[in-house]
Amino acid sequence: MKALREGEQGIVRVRLIVDDAGNVADCKLENATTAEALPAAACRHLNGAKFEPALDDAGNPVRSYYITKIVYRMG
Repeated sequence: MKALREGEQGIVRVRLIVDDAGNVADCKLENATTAEALPAAACRHLNGAKFEPALDDAGNPVRSYYITKIVYRMG
């Protein structure tokens, strides 16, 4: 990964759209520090994530969103 080789660090905030089956339907960058390779890497890694779907008042799965912050830091 280019960011790792170049020692890039930063914070990326993303908004995921989670469908009613718990799959990531979309990933949007909300905010990021200046490290250019990190935002694309965040969405690339989160696209395969699986979530417990949100439920409506009747207990049926519904499309929803999830916002998270990812901190990339060299050890």
